[in-house]
Amino acid sequence: MSRYYTLMFIDDDGSSVKRAVISKKLLISVFSFVICIIAALTYVFFDYSKLKNTSFQTKRFEKRLLSNRGELENQRRQIQLFADEINALKKKMESLNTFETKVAETLKSKKVTKEDFTGMGGSMPDDINTNLSLGDRHNSLLREMHQQLDLIVAEAEKQDVDFNVLLKSLETFENQKISGEKNVRNLVISSTPSLRPVNGGNVTSRFGYRESPFGGRTEVHKGFDIAGSAGTPIRAGGDGIVSFVGDKGAYGKTIIISHGHGIVTQYSHLSSYKVSSGDRVKRGQTIAGMGSTGRSTGNHLHYEVHLNGVPVNPQKYM
Repeated sequence: MSRYYTLMFIDDDGSSVKRAVISKKLLISVFSFVICIIAALTYVFFDYSKLKNTSFQTKRFEKRLLSNRGELENQRRQIQLFADEINALKKKMESLNTFETKVAETLKSKKVTKEDFTGMGGSMPDDINTNLSLGDRHNSLLREMHQQLDLIVAEAEKQDVDFNVLLKSLETFENQKISGEKNVRNLVISSTPSLRPVNGGNVTSRFGYRESPFGGRTEVHKGFDIAGSAGTPIRAGGDGIVSFVGDKGAYGKTIIISHGHGIVTQYSHLSSYKVSSGDRVKRGQTIAGMGSTGRSTGNHLHYEVHLNGVPVNPQKYM
């Protein structure tokens, strides 16, 4: 077999012919060199692409890390604010305890047992649901913590007012014992929520176990649902002090009234408010308009009655 190759170069008109003799070994060497160059360039290209992708991922992780640090610092600041609010609440409770001692001494001097006046004030809110995955955002939980702190403060202020009223009543207790007994009896009667909160309307869901309108699972319904038109006037079931006005998660726009003696009423899914937190209301007074805010399938009032913190059947109070 020949070890050389001859290359011929001919002009277009065929007048000139040039020859070049190349050895087979040189041709193989040149071809191998070209293959090596192509392989090296391919390796460098893929290595550069991998390096560039790694750099992009690193920058993205750094940006996410900075975002997480900012979020963590914000949560720490919120925790500090909560700590300050709780400390202020503790001081307020301590002052109420001192005031309670003064009331107890007055009761002793009047030869009236303290048990005659138990059950003042409303109930604390339900426990916050903290069953959240650590990977979830806790914005809704923080929002509910704010709302419940506001509710506790309003309840403490309401108890402060009740104790002041009680102390003033006791100062004239002996001179007005008969009329005082009538006043207390009338106060208990007027404060007990015995009025239907909506004039008319259909009861679409009662107190107790029911099939949830969202998913069909069985759940405990803590109150009464009364359907009606948007804006239908909502009335206070009895005399009391408004302890909460605002958004309450799935309940939507909500009003809570403390009636004293451990009785609290809740009015939810409202469209508008007619009262503010801290207002004193009378039985039958319009406090809101019916709506469909929060988790709702249509315009209706969700009405709850709590006795010493436990939901009870509103039917007994209407």
